[in-house]
Amino acid sequence: MKNYEQLNSIAEIYTNYVEEIPNNPLRLANQLQIKCKTKIEYMGEYAGSQCPLYSYPAILCNYGTRNKPQYTIYYDESAQFWGFYVFHELAHYILEHDSDDPDNEREANLLACLLLAPPRLIPTTFKKANDLNVNFHIPLGRAEEYWEKFSKANNRKNQTLKFKKLLTYTIFSIFTVVSIVFGLNYLHDSSDKNNIPNSIQTSQPLQNKTTEFIPNASSEPSINIVNENTKQNNIVIVTKTGTKYHLPTCSHVINRENLKQLTLEDAIKNGYLPCQDCIH
Repeated sequence: MKNYEQLNSIAEIYTNYVEEIPNNPLRLANQLQIKCKTKIEYMGEYAGSQCPLYSYPAILCNYGTRNKPQYTIYYDESAQFWGFYVFHELAHYILEHDSDDPDNEREANLLACLLLAPPRLIPTTFKKANDLNVNFHIPLGRAEEYWEKFSKANNRKNQTLKFKKLLTYTIFSIFTVVSIVFGLNYLHDSSDKNNIPNSIQTSQPLQNKTTEFIPNASSEPSINIVNENTKQNNIVIVTKTGTKYHLPTCSHVINRENLKQLTLEDAIKNGYLPCQDCIH
């Protein structure tokens, strides 16, 4: 036996165009090329015979062959729920039932309700099966069965929608938090970059020192290394016979012998004068 969802999927094929409920069964019968005739018409066609519509509010008859059927539905137009019963017979036709066993009858009842009152068109103001019974002329017993299945399906649908909304909200919240974190990190990095001075001092590799050997003519210390750091350390060079002190790079002392290394302070104390060529 088909469940509510399966029967609703079948019903939707025939009710997608429907905009108002209750749906008209005669219109659907015409689309399915099934003739619909009233009780009066039946009695006129079969005068003198016992009319089955006294016992059944609607019947489905095939006047054709198995390979080429010609269906007609007769219905009692005076019956309170004649529209539902016509839909019931149409449901048997759509579901291709070949017997009236209980499962087939239950399927036809539920499909008839789905065709007569499509779930998407049931007003949200309806709160119980009696609303379907009164407003859409569905027999109360069938309305109660339909309402129970409709309510359960609707609750599942609402729960699914709530879950999807919650999931969407959660994903949006996570995305927002991640965006804020990345934004703060970006601002922090930008701030750090703005605080870097325009002129950056970087360590330079030590230049190769120029080593020059100055022979030691006496017991005085020899000068083995002469470079620009000497000036920064207030070291000057004097000759043994000269009266002036020089920078180590001065042409007067380069490649000379008998040189002496003094601090600038000692050279001045000892009466040496600055070289006019290298000290300005």
